[in-house]
Formats: sequence, structure tokens, C-alpha cells
Amino acid sequence: MSETTYKNFKLLMTDQGMPLATEWLVGNSDQAKIAWAQNQSRQRMTAALRHTENIHLRYIMPPAGYDTRKANDILEVFDNKMLLSMKALTAIYNRVMAISAHLGCKDVGRIFLSKLLAECEVARHTDEGDYFSKYGRYHLVLHTNPDAACEVDGEECFMPTGTVWWLENGLPHSFWNRGKTDRIHVIWDAL
Repeated sequence: MSETTYKNFKLLMTDQGMPLATEWLVGNSDQAKIAWAQNQSRQRMTAALRHTENIHLRYIMPPAGYDTRKANDILEVFDNKMLLSMKALTAIYNRVMAISAHLGCKDVGRIFLSKLLAECEVARHTDEGDYFSKYGRYHLVLHTNPDAACEVDGEECFMPTGTVWWLENGLPHSFWNRGKTDRIHVIWDAL
């Protein structure tokens, strides 16, 4: 566990990791490619996220024409039944639910995997809207490298593989990956 005390991050636990699921996500199987390519709405709707790929396990379904701010006012979430038919993604979903229960969370919102591509960044942004005023944001680090980190309101943090974090996403924040390999986090919202 980290000995550093943060204001905008909290290391909640270490996790045994999910080596088989991570290997599947990092690999080049046709099934993994389909999962990463299925829904690119976050990249399209939010310029700050254009260098990411995402797999949405639980998601909102905004009406056509909604912009990001309006979409962030939607509270109802849906399980992605097609992707949850894939064994590795079901294992990740179940692990998130178990971690959330262990942390005492009463409700889980969106769940998605976020791949920050090598030598790319997520530009500084703030998550706003009714949805984000209800939920806290959690990260389980599945795959990273020493040159991938994040900052919230000027405070920087490296999140090692196999750790679970809460972060204050209601303040300006950004992520970067200056490494040669992609960084993959499972990100979810819970209260």
C-alpha cells in the first residue's frame, strides 16, 4: 500500500488482479477487438477522451442528439448483455461488484474499461452533472506502466497494477501515458 497521503485520491485496497482477463484485454483476439470497438460514444462526445478506447459493461442510454452535459444528468444505467456474454468481461463485472460490496457501496452505476493508448493523454476535464453529484468514481488498475499517471486539481498520482482507488472527479483532472504500452483501468461509479 502507498505511504503517500493524497487529498484528491484514496488508495482503497490492493487486488489480486485478473491476469487472464487482462491478458485477453491486452491481446489481439477478434473477440477483444470487437469489445474495444463496440461503443465509441465517450471518444466522440468528449474531446478530452479521444485517445482512449472503452468497453462499456454498464452504461447510460441518452436519446439521440444529447451532448455530454445532458447525458451526465441521466441516472438510469443498463447492463451490456452482449459484452457480458464474454467470459473475461463477466469476470471483470463480477469483480467490480464484489469490490463494491467489500467497500460498503449500496449502488453501482456505470462500469467501463478505459484503455489509454501509449504515448497519449486524457486532457484536463471535470465530470459534471446530476449523475456525478450522486456517485463516487473508482479505478481498478488492470495494466499500466511506470510512465502512466494522473492528476486531480494539480495533485499527481501513479496507480500501480492491482490497486483500487477512489478519485475526486468533480475537480479538474487529467491522465497521461508516456509509456510504450497501453494503460487499462476498470472505472466505475458507486455510492
